[in-house]
Amino acid sequence: MNTFLIQPEELLANRGIKTTSIKKIPEGSNHHVYTIADSIGKEMILKIMTSDTPRRDPLFNGEMSLQRELGVYEVLRRCKALRIPKIYDTDNKTFVLMEKLSGTLWSDYIRANNFSKTAFLDSITSLGKVFAELHKVQLPAFGNLVSIDTISNASDNYADRFLNILDYRLLLNLKNGAMTEAEITKIREYCTAKSTLFREYLDIKKVQLYR
Repeated sequence: MNTFLIQPEELLANRGIKTTSIKKIPEGSNHHVYTIADSIGKEMILKIMTSDTPRRDPLFNGEMSLQRELGVYEVLRRCKALRIPKIYDTDNKTFVLMEKLSGTLWSDYIRANNFSKTAFLDSITSLGKVFAELHKVQLPAFGNLVSIDTISNASDNYADRFLNILDYRLLLNLKNGAMTEAEITKIREYCTAKSTLFREYLDIKKVQLYR
């Protein structure tokens, strides 16, 4: 069975889950996302990966796999101030069936408020508070979270993490023709010098003390 090509109805039937409705929603670049209702009307979210070759995160170069997503959920459960969806069923690779949290799509919220600037700013303020809680979660190293217990390109100093991300973004710009090699060299030299200057303050133990 190729789970990546399977229809949600067949996948759920194979897992012994009876449904009364399945609706695709316009979310996620890495998954096909559906709202489903089971035989007693309980709504859940079903995500099916679009490919067996995970894409790379365009910002940080991490592997955008289902395993990483599940790992992120487990890490965030340490943050008691945030509600993280329960996982009902998954094979840890191709699909996940999870709790549907209360709320609405951000685009629907903005549209329902007639694209009000106040509503937009309120939503951004709310998002900022969520990020503040997320940053309270402490990890053993800087890097790309692969799973609950694995971090790739791990370093105990954010200077290394910053330069790793910088190189990735610079090479993308070079590949896309947005920068010349001379410009990239100049930026890399400047950022390396600044990272070295502040390196002692970017050690993970010191960063955690600042929080």
